Amino acid sequence: MEISRSDIRPGDAILWKGGGFVTGFFSFLLGLFFPDWRKRKWKPWHTGFIVRMLEDGEIVTFQAVGNGVHAITYDNVEAMGECKFYHWLDNPDPVKIDKYVLQNEGRPYDFLGYLWTICGSISMVWFNHPYRLSSWMFFCWENLSNFMCFMGKELQPSYEPCLLSKIMNALEAGNSFRSRRLMKSMEKIMPQEHSESRSNTV
Repeated sequence: MEISRSDIRPGDAILWKGGGFVTGFFSFLLGLFFPDWRKRKWKPWHTGFIVRMLEDGEIVTFQAVGNGVHAITYDNVEAMGECKFYHWLDNPDPVKIDKYVLQNEGRPYDFLGYLWTICGSISMVWFNHPYRLSSWMFFCWENLSNFMCFMGKELQPSYEPCLLSKIMNALEAGNSFRSRRLMKSMEKIMPQEHSESRSNTV
């Protein structure tokens, strides 16, 4: 669920608007496989999450950037640029957030991450065989996805390629893919049960 800047808290996801040739190229490729991404007017690209908010207004985030996976501090929320914030975790545990940060601080950035994601997307869309290539290196989508999984609420199935389009769909819907899958199955069952109850009363 998207929130205002005044409502942010530790554990919230951050999505920054993309820009530049490389971002535009990979965003175009993502749109070829997923029409819902192509239709979006506001397209983010970089992701991270809030670690803590300090008394002086500084905001500590955790991001995977070119020089690795690191905690990055901003003077205030306005200094974070064009981005959106999302509540995903219901009651994030600060101790668990710190544990994830300590375990992953300093990991190398995975410069081939987008390539592996494209390969996994082709396999998923064309051959109905999703897969995710994981390594000890992260790129930013993986960092956010792995963090939410570590906290106990996955953004998408761990066996699928780590896709920003699916991450954003989940954040906007406000519930996990497991909840959405259950809701869809219930929608299929409920009309059938309703028709059966009507036939029994006639």
